[in-house]
Amino acid sequence: MAWWKMCVPKNQGGMGFRDIHCFNLALLAKQAWRLIDNPDSLCATILRAKYYPDGDLLKSKSKRGASFTWQSIMAGITTLKRGYIWRVGNGHNINIWKDAWIPNCVTRKIVTPRGSHLLSKVSDLIDPASNNWDEELIRQTMWPIDAQRILSIPLSQYDMTDFIAWSYTKNGIFSVRSAYSVEWNYQYESRLKYSNGMGRSIPNPIWCQIWKLACPAKVKKIIWRTLHGTLPCRVTLANRHMKVSPSCPTCSRGLEDTKHMLFLCSKAKEVWKRLGMDVIIGKACEVDLAGEAILEYLLLLPDQDLSIMGYQNVREMIAISAWYLWWERRKLVHKELTQNANQIAMGIIALTSNFVNASSPKATMKKGGWYCPPRGFVKLNVDASFDHDMLKGTMGAVLRDHKGRFIAGGNGKIDYCADVLMAEALALKFGLTMAQRMGCNRLIINSDNMEVVETMQEGGQSTGAAAAVFEDCYHYACDFVTTRFEHC
Repeated sequence: MAWWKMCVPKNQGGMGFRDIHCFNLALLAKQAWRLIDNPDSLCATILRAKYYPDGDLLKSKSKRGASFTWQSIMAGITTLKRGYIWRVGNGHNINIWKDAWIPNCVTRKIVTPRGSHLLSKVSDLIDPASNNWDEELIRQTMWPIDAQRILSIPLSQYDMTDFIAWSYTKNGIFSVRSAYSVEWNYQYESRLKYSNGMGRSIPNPIWCQIWKLACPAKVKKIIWRTLHGTLPCRVTLANRHMKVSPSCPTCSRGLEDTKHMLFLCSKAKEVWKRLGMDVIIGKACEVDLAGEAILEYLLLLPDQDLSIMGYQNVREMIAISAWYLWWERRKLVHKELTQNANQIAMGIIALTSNFVNASSPKATMKKGGWYCPPRGFVKLNVDASFDHDMLKGTMGAVLRDHKGRFIAGGNGKIDYCADVLMAEALALKFGLTMAQRMGCNRLIINSDNMEVVETMQEGGQSTGAAAAVFEDCYHYACDFVTTRFEHC
């Protein structure tokens, strides 16, 4: 198997090894990101004075005779450009038609052609009186898909400048891991589509299934090799022009390919029979499928079809059975002591149950439900739901006193929303404004979204899509005498 195929992510059929070239570009992109994130650092100051005096790193170009350091950073900038995005503040620094500033879009840019429009900056789409989007102008200027995406971007009611974020992480902060993924997909995505079933338009669930199995890593590796057709059965070796007899070394009654070794060999049939799986194996083998396809079919069977066999963790048992049969075949070829079908079946059952029991997480006690705040405090509970297809949501908030008595509550629709975090942040903003109207002074805020709680505990600093909402929430929270954010 080619090395680049080994570097394919596990959920797409590879082993997830790192491609060194792509990883190096991701590390260089990290250095470029540091120049943007820390523009006043000594390194950024020196490089800016020599190579990009206008201060716009993303629009800088490689110069003749540039240092090796700058040439390397320019290579990293190419990777950085594939994933950066502008977060809208006042919109003065963002070009509507050229810059990447649209969330929930692959290119992160406007699809609508500019035509004869005179609008240039994003600030031209904002109503200066209300500091909200000029919806009428946007719908007149943009295609419906762009209009919907623009209106889903929240705007801060306070003076907030535009800034650059990384679009492939939830918090908007650059990470080498996500940059590597972006660069690898750019380098190999087209090749992946035409390679041996990898990279289908619809992902094959078998690749996620095998890595989730509760069985030893050596079993998963053999299953992975089997599904790719790289298990060195005798037919495979003979097809590669090796001097070996293609007949089965166990029963000598057929050609040893994957299907014969795992399902049609007399010893394999006896093992499946003792495990009580001979009927379902027989039905699968009746169809003219390769052994790899039969194994994939068995591992993807619905739970209700597997439960009739009378065992728990049947998928693990099927995988371990395939590995055990291969292991016994290897011992036979190398003239080691082998087991009979009954011993093999007992070993499979024992290995499956022991490994599952040893790897099962221990149950933990869950904390109690809602509890009253201390005397003098009011508790605010906020929550939201999000419809990914419609990019809409709903939100709600409830205020209760130290005795648990209802003070106020409310709910509302979120007409434009980019993701779950933004919906939760808008619910928090909705709850804080309600608490202000009710005249609350000391507030304990509960949210079931840990990222919302951590962001507010850190002063509302966010570079994600909901940055403007968190900015407003922080200013609202500062109006109270005391605020405490808790995860529930």
